[in-house]
Amino acid sequence: GEEDYKITGSWFKQKVGGVLEKEKAAYLDIWQTLNEHIVQVESGINEKERNRLLKARFSGFIEGFERLYFTHNKLIVSDDSLCRDMRVLVKEKFLHRYSNFFETYSIVQFSKKKQDEYVKYKPEKVEGMINELFEPPVQSYS
Repeated sequence: GEEDYKITGSWFKQKVGGVLEKEKAAYLDIWQTLNEHIVQVESGINEKERNRLLKARFSGFIEGFERLYFTHNKLIVSDDSLCRDMRVLVKEKFLHRYSNFFETYSIVQFSKKKQDEYVKYKPEKVEGMINELFEPPVQSYS
């Protein structure tokens, strides 16, 4: 007949926990890549070069963030505690650095025509978007 096996001991929990931690770290490394765009601009360079660098860094961040956000906002984490933890960890990967970068450079006029497009993601907006990640879509019963 059928036999039931009961898994006892901490080794199973440690094994599954270890796998989960490795997967979590690998996942968070993806968000870490945003940091390559939010790097200070060297002082002592001319205005034209500074403007070019700032445009490239802001647009690089926007492209990277949008790609990650619109891919990952489809993921659903049904465990509330894990969901909250993941949001905190995602923010820890880049948000503080982005906030400092944004505060420093969003006030510099580096684009004559498209400044608003480059600074459209204020840190609070980015944080709000991350706080929506991993949620199941709201169901409407009509």
